[in-house]
Order: sequence, then C-alpha cells, then structure tokens
Amino acid sequence: MPSSRVFTLSDPEQYQMVLRGAGGIEVIPTAKGVFRAELVQLELLQVWMQRCTESLPRVVRGTPKKMSSRVAIEFSIASDQPSFRQHGLDVSHGEIVVNDLDFSHRLTVVGSRFGTMSLPRDALDAVGCDLMDGEVTIPSEVRVIRPPPASMARLLLLHDAATGLARNAPDKLLHPEVARSLDQALTDAMIRCMTESTWLEAGAGRRRHANIIGRFEDFLAAHYDRPVYLAEICRATGASDGTLRACCHEHLGMGPMRYLWLRRMHLAR
Repeated sequence: MPSSRVFTLSDPEQYQMVLRGAGGIEVIPTAKGVFRAELVQLELLQVWMQRCTESLPRVVRGTPKKMSSRVAIEFSIASDQPSFRQHGLDVSHGEIVVNDLDFSHRLTVVGSRFGTMSLPRDALDAVGCDLMDGEVTIPSEVRVIRPPPASMARLLLLHDAATGLARNAPDKLLHPEVARSLDQALTDAMIRCMTESTWLEAGAGRRRHANIIGRFEDFLAAHYDRPVYLAEICRATGASDGTLRACCHEHLGMGPMRYLWLRRMHLAR
C-alpha cells in the first residue's frame, strides 16, 4: 500500500537517521548557522522517492545502505542553486547521479534542494524492454547522466506533483487509481531519462583520487580517538601532501585538516 511521511528536522543527526538508504551516512554541516531540513518520503507501488530541503551547506559522507535489488537516481530540483559535487564530479541542475552505492561524499556549497528515486531492478528491465527492446544497462559504479531537457523537465514535474500530494493531500495517494497512475508515470519518466541520456564518464585521475579519499576516511575512522598529523595521513593514503590536498578539495571542498576538525566536532556533538 502506498505510504508517505513528512519530517521537519533541526538536527543533522536526526536527519541522517531518517534519510532512506542512509545506513552508515553522516551529515556534516560546513558553515555556521541553524540547521533546518524538510524531508518528504513517498513509497508507491514500485517507485520510492524523497524530496530534501536543507538550510546549510554540508558534506554527506559514508557508505549508503546497499539496495542491490533497486536502481537509484539523485538530482537537483532547484534551477537557481549551484551544482553539487558527488564522488568528485560536479553535477548541475538537469543532470542525474545514477547508482551511487559505494563509499561516497556529496558536497554542497549552499543550502540545497534535491530529489531521489529508486526502482526495483526487475521493473526497470521490464519497462526498459518495452521502451528499448532490451535491458537497461546500468554500470555498477557511480555515473552522471544528462537527459534531454524535455525528459528531465517531465521527471521534475512529476516528482514535484508526487511530493506535493504527500505533503498536502496524502489521503489521495491511498486511492488505487491515483497511486497506480502516478507510479506508472514516474517509472516511465525515470527510465526515459536513463535511456535517452548522455553518460558522463569519470576519468582515471578522478578514480585515483576517489581511492585516496577512501583510504583517508579509513584512516580517520581507525584513529578517531587520538590526534593525527598530516604527515602520517599522507603515509597512510600513499599520497603526497599536494595530492592529498587536491583530493580533499575535489571531494570535500576543503583541506584535510579542516575536514578532520569538522568531522570531530560532528562526532563530539
């Protein structure tokens, strides 16, 4: 049966606990101010979706909970906000992150508004066969895609309508015909965006930097309870001072020692 929930939250820890698929994730604000977030969650027949509004810039770090039976996408819902950075890749309004199920960082430089959707893999294949006469090929690692503007606009319009119902008229979603029609429209819109898009590849250099950031996070997790210094971080990650700083600015928007301080303040809170 379709269901929906709306949260208004003022604590990053509470927020990270209710984000769907967010097992092991931390939300770390990177600027001073009062944190506020609204989260709308909706489960239809096949489509799961979220709409998130956040008041502060932040880094989301961690390993999202594996949803091996589902394919997930994430995108900006506000045309007037700067691009966000996912896995070291800049993602602009009108672009979509696909299947980010590995260790990742998501960086915003202002408060942001974004949406997520996911579909069961078998539903994706079934509808993809009807649309394309074949399965939809989804890479195992994170990719950014750029759908045609008309396809992206339809996805955003339907996502906005669905979360508007969840926020303002949730009883309507319990009507079988409404839920079925909305679910089918969202499924079709998501698959068309994925099958009609240009896929943007991450280069070998970005993949090397992502591996260094992964080792950096592993080191911080292993030594969270003692002071650490830049020289030993470099040794643990196998990166020079300059390379480590470049990787951190690429993925985190700041140098390694500032990120370490912010992370420790977050853990202390």
